[in-house]
Amino acid sequence: MKKIRLLATITMIVGFLLLAITFLDILALTDIHHDYVSHQVLDNLNISLPRELPEWTATKGEWQVVSISAFSRIGFLLLNTITLGLCVKKLRDRDDNVSRGLAD
Repeated sequence: MKKIRLLATITMIVGFLLLAITFLDILALTDIHHDYVSHQVLDNLNISLPRELPEWTATKGEWQVVSISAFSRIGFLLLNTITLGLCVKKLRDRDDNVSRGLAD
């Protein structure tokens, strides 16, 4: 039971952290929407520049935030699935014991 309680606590903490990361994700995507410029975008608009685009137009930091957020969500979903699976197993075992008259 200690193992499940620990996993449930970790899952809750990670869930709250992921919620905060999601807000950062929204901010990053807003910056990308406002600042991202590439040669492909300019070519589609028939705009040509005589020199290279400034480095900030690539929004590399914002794309890193989006990538970290996506991988964090995948990790959280795996942790959540494991935790819920263990909870279901523990509840099933407890219900089986109760039905046989072997209460915890």
